[in-house]
Order: sequence, then C-alpha cells, then structure tokens
Amino acid sequence: MSQIDASIFFDPQSNQKEILLADLQTAKWIERINLYTDLEQLAEHFIYYHHHLTQTIIGTTVKRLEQIDKLFLGTVIQKWSTLYSTALSQLRKHFPLNSAPSLTVNSKDWSEILLINSVGLARLANESRYAEYWAEKSLCNSTVYDSYADRLEFLTTDLHLQLSHFKLTGSLTIYDTANLGVTTYDIAKAVYESPDLNFIKHFRSLGWQVVSFNEDASQLCLLLYEFFR
Repeated sequence: MSQIDASIFFDPQSNQKEILLADLQTAKWIERINLYTDLEQLAEHFIYYHHHLTQTIIGTTVKRLEQIDKLFLGTVIQKWSTLYSTALSQLRKHFPLNSAPSLTVNSKDWSEILLINSVGLARLANESRYAEYWAEKSLCNSTVYDSYADRLEFLTTDLHLQLSHFKLTGSLTIYDTANLGVTTYDIAKAVYESPDLNFIKHFRSLGWQVVSFNEDASQLCLLLYEFFR
C-alpha cells in the first residue's frame, strides 16, 4: 500500500506538524497507562509528559495541572485515556490499515504504528479533542465529569461518526465560550435539548460561536431532533 507524507499538508509558518506529532505520540503513549496502579504516580508522570508536549508545541509549559489534587487528576487521566483508546479502536474498525494509503511523518509510518490508515488518522485531532474536552472541563465542572459514561458510549455510535465527518470537512464548526471546538456529544445533546428547529439560535443561546453549519449538517440535526421526539 502506498504512503502519504503528511508534510505536504503543513503550513511551514504554523505549528501544525508539532500538533499532529503530539496527537500521534499521545495515541501511542496511552497504551502504557494500564501499567499504572498508582493514580497519583500516573498524575505526576502525565504532568511531566504534558509539559514536554506544550513546550514542543507552544514553547512554554502549563502549570495549572500541578495545582490539582493528584488522586483526582489521576482518575481524570485514567478516564481520559479510556475515551481516547475507545476512539482509536473505532478508527481501527472503520479505517483499518492497508485499506487506504498510510500516513508518514518525518519518514515514520504512523499508520503502521497505530494500525489506522491515513483517512482515519486525518480524524485523529477530532478524536483527541473529544477526550481532551471532557478531561479539561471535568477538572472544574462536576456535571461534565459525571457525563463520562454517556460520552464513552456515544463514541461507538454511527451518529458520532457522521458528526465527526462534518466537523472534519468544515461543514459543522462550533466553538464554546472558551473557544474550544464543541464535541459531537455536546452538539447532539444540544440538538436534543433544543426547544424548536432553530438549532443555530439554540447553539448561540449556550454561548457557542457557530462558524459553519451547512445544509447537510442541518439535515442530520433535523433527523436527530425528530428521532429524539
């Protein structure tokens, strides 16, 4: 099977390559998390790893994690890794190795390493953010923390796959009040809770910024809304 060099997609003036490498390396790194039996030790090691990534991507470190109770942080990291691992399993299921060209970065075949073809790895950023969004919000929001089981289950649905496709193609782009991309789960939940068919109005009432919401995305949300009813 042929290979695609990811460098052809990078803007040389951006840090896109570093961000992709961080996602790829983290996808490999989480395989080790099951080896940890001490959650506080896991938290300490994750903080070190996180410092390494942020230093590589933005040239500095983020100290916020050091201020959080280590046992709680370790629990969040463990659940985050399960979300991410489940997302990777779904990518392997839908985009298996050798069913499309492989993706290479710095001459390393990451499709071979993660057993996901280039089409699936193109979705890695969205899947990474899905887990990251829950983890970041959970550190200060108990309601989001308690939604873990529902978010984990949603990852395995066709609806997540469809919404992820729209996010990837730019057909559905929504940011929350912290300027973070809203996840497929939160979009589906907002559609469910919408008082009527004016989804954009409801999204904005949540403080979200709707950047793109094309006809295909609108039709899917309409079908979802009717199904819920």
